Amino acid sequence: RAYGGPCFLIDTAPSPKRWGLQAGLEVMSEDLRWARNYPIRAYAGEDLQMPERVGFNPNSRLAAGVEIGRAGSRKAVRAQVGYYSGHSYYGQFQADREHFADFSLIFDL
Repeated sequence: RAYGGPCFLIDTAPSPKRWGLQAGLEVMSEDLRWARNYPIRAYAGEDLQMPERVGFNPNSRLAAGVEIGRAGSRKAVRAQVGYYSGHSYYGQFQADREHFADFSLIFDL
C-alpha cells in the first residue's frame, strides 16, 4: 500500500503555518503458515510528514513487526518496533529534532 498527498490543518496553535505533505509505504507478507488457525504476517512501513511550520523538512516514522490474526476473522494483534526521526510536536520545541525508538502492541478489534 502506498499513499501520499497534501494536508491542511483547520485549527493550529501557536503557528499559522497549516500546510503539509504526507507520503508513506507499507508492505505486508503473505501468511507465513507458522500456526494452523492463526495467520501470521510480517510487515514494514514508513510514513513521511513534511509540515510547513518547519520549512517542509521531513519527519520520518519507520515501523516493522508481525500481525497475528484468527483465520476467517478481521481481529488481529500486531507487535511492532518503530523509530521516529523528526521535529518535536510541542510548541516552543518545534525547531528541535527528536529521535526515539519504541515498541507497540496494537489490537484490531
